[in-house]
Amino acid sequence: MFSAFKNILSPQQKMCWLYREGSSRDYTSLGIKGSNLCEVYRMGLPTPAGFIIGSEASMTNIDVGLDSPLPEALEKSIRSHISELEAMTSKSFGSTDPDKFPLLLAVRASTSIPLPKLEAGVVGAGIGVALKRQSVLPDSWLLPGVSSTALNVGINDAIAKAIATRAGPRFAFDTHARFLLYFGVIVHGQDPEKYFDVLTEIVQKGGKDKLLVSDLQTVIARFKAIQSAPDDPFEQLAMILKATYKKWNASEASSLRADVLGVPTSQGVAVIVSSMVYGNLNHKSGTGHMQSRSSFDGAKELQVASLT
Repeated sequence: MFSAFKNILSPQQKMCWLYREGSSRDYTSLGIKGSNLCEVYRMGLPTPAGFIIGSEASMTNIDVGLDSPLPEALEKSIRSHISELEAMTSKSFGSTDPDKFPLLLAVRASTSIPLPKLEAGVVGAGIGVALKRQSVLPDSWLLPGVSSTALNVGINDAIAKAIATRAGPRFAFDTHARFLLYFGVIVHGQDPEKYFDVLTEIVQKGGKDKLLVSDLQTVIARFKAIQSAPDDPFEQLAMILKATYKKWNASEASSLRADVLGVPTSQGVAVIVSSMVYGNLNHKSGTGHMQSRSSFDGAKELQVASLT
């Protein structure tokens, strides 16, 4: 199954890039988001530690099975770069040590083709704070074949328990529930409405707009009943990566990009893997975005938007 993949990915080829290694000139390999992230890093702005898997890794038309292993050279490069992240963040991927916050990952696609302004993924202060059905965008709002962003990759029951010891059970279980939603939708194509129906039911049953810790534990159990996720953190990451490639290489998406946008079928998609930054950790954290150009006319002015 992976013979074509292995021919493309030779051990000598550069597969993963640290931010310091890339620039805007590398946008074909790193995508627009990835190459701009490298430029932000070069400017000295605070940037979550991460690396980018080059688009060459996805340039294949074969069907990538979720149960099949990653090509050996690609897996070796990814594991090596995760070790780099662990050194940069002083965190460990898969750690259950209650005295040390584990390394969790955000995984997002990066393409050299301009995307619509709306971003894929779940936004907001957290599952336990607010219901946002509209925050998981339909595929029709995205470039054909681009997967949504996955957050909190690397968490499981044992790791959530360790996080609860250090950061509190509410944050830990909220983080775990959000991951299960992402994993089910991105990897297995589950309908996001299934998850939001669970949340709506629990909120309405309790007559409250903020879920309790016990409610979040119920949410996790119900989400697992919809779709389970492997406990092994690297297996989680590998399955999300393979699902991203499978969606990108689907014949319908590839044909649509070529026919409507004129994108060559040989154009791959890069994947950004970065350490998590939390908008719901405590009262000092938040989420939003800042840009240095006007959304209306491109003028050089600072625009900031935040979610409360």
